[in-house]
Amino acid sequence: MQVNQYQFGVAENKGRVQGSLGLSAGNGNHRLGLEASVASGKKLKQPFNVLVNYRYQW
Repeated sequence: MQVNQYQFGVAENKGRVQGSLGLSAGNGNHRLGLEASVASGKKLKQPFNVLVNYRYQW
């Protein structure tokens, strides 16, 4: 892959399938979120991923 004048070595992801599911809940100024994803295919370094986030809004 090349962006502008820079060359990057990126592995090809042919034959990859990925799915994700997330939810978010809030109460007043607080919000909590959870997201999970699963991927299957060759040469994957991270086939399962979980993301948890918290947000406070004032």
